[in-house]
Amino acid sequence: MTVAKTPRQSPFDADPAVEAALGDSDDVYTRIARVRKMTPAQRRKAQRDQARNRVMLDLPATLETVLDAMAGDLSVPKSQAAAFLMILGLHSVAQGTVNPRDCRRPSRSMRYDYALNLPTIPAAFRQQAEQWLRELAKKVGGGVP
Repeated sequence: MTVAKTPRQSPFDADPAVEAALGDSDDVYTRIARVRKMTPAQRRKAQRDQARNRVMLDLPATLETVLDAMAGDLSVPKSQAAAFLMILGLHSVAQGTVNPRDCRRPSRSMRYDYALNLPTIPAAFRQQAEQWLRELAKKVGGGVP
């Protein structure tokens, strides 16, 4: 009985997992095939997602709570409230009323030389955020967080 031999793999051929991670020249053709299989609605969604600029930020929990409260109070998305506040901060830096260099301290990170000392969140905003959370908990039916 003969055993079917698999063709010998060239030493220059990469492992399939490596090829998938690196991508190959057929990648363009697979994308075209994938797009052809999409419905028009899926194509529009893919274009919107591709045009979108998404950023992940690590924020202190209290700041995120205040941001949630502000967005809820204004009835706007949290990302728009954050963008609004960031742009206001950039205006303050451009006018010279705020200088982030004055808030730097040496960092223990190997990646960055400095870390910023974040200013405290005004008490009025913290209280408003706590009130908003209480109201939200009542709507949902849970207790006060």
